[in-house]
Amino acid sequence: MADAGTPRSGRSGPVLVLGASSGFGFALAERLHSSDTPVIGAARSSAPPGTAFDYRQVDVTDDGQMTRLVDSVVQEYGIPYGMVYCPSSTAAVGHSWQLDIEDLSALFDVTLLGFVRAVNRCLPLMAQNGEGSIVLVGSRAARVPVETLAGYASAKAAAEQFARCLAQEAEPLGVRANIIGISADTPLARRHLDLRADTLGRTEAFPDLPAVEDNLALAEFLLTPQARFVTGQTIEARQPLWT
Repeated sequence: MADAGTPRSGRSGPVLVLGASSGFGFALAERLHSSDTPVIGAARSSAPPGTAFDYRQVDVTDDGQMTRLVDSVVQEYGIPYGMVYCPSSTAAVGHSWQLDIEDLSALFDVTLLGFVRAVNRCLPLMAQNGEGSIVLVGSRAARVPVETLAGYASAKAAAEQFARCLAQEAEPLGVRANIIGISADTPLARRHLDLRADTLGRTEAFPDLPAVEDNLALAEFLLTPQARFVTGQTIEARQPLWT
């Protein structure tokens, strides 16, 4: 295990960003790439036009695809120092008693089980190096009830609690796990707002959301060795109020 008292000048390996086709994941991967950090972004959809970083098309709900992704990253770049998990879904938005079981199952497969698949493949490799940083994009909805988002909130809550347990178990291995909550104008946030408004019959405008770039600094810090004493934390941006 690396000496926790010895500062390091930089990461020992690449950063893998899952859910990098749009929103926070895409912006973070672009920012890391622009700072000369080896970064691999992956998502189910094809690469957005003009993508500058190494982009892989991968479905996080597919065990085989996830295994091949991590194997290829290790072969080409080395063992990842960081892994950021962003994927979720706008499936299963509506009143809790009306949610479709298949939609909920698909939502949990992406939000929780996809994260578990990523951890299962990355953490043992990080432990070999005695260092690593796992960052989960959580949600305030995981801790504060939000009407019409019972499915999303419960899936995020499950993923967040998994990450907290992971942080405690992985700390002796030199691997950290933290949760960040963002407040940003992303496709997922906008779609959730539209679906909620339709369900609730609301017509008033939602307050402007911050730019996604305003949310990147925390994740960037957690992915550096300078954050080597930070683990098991949940840090989130304040959400605008929809009154």
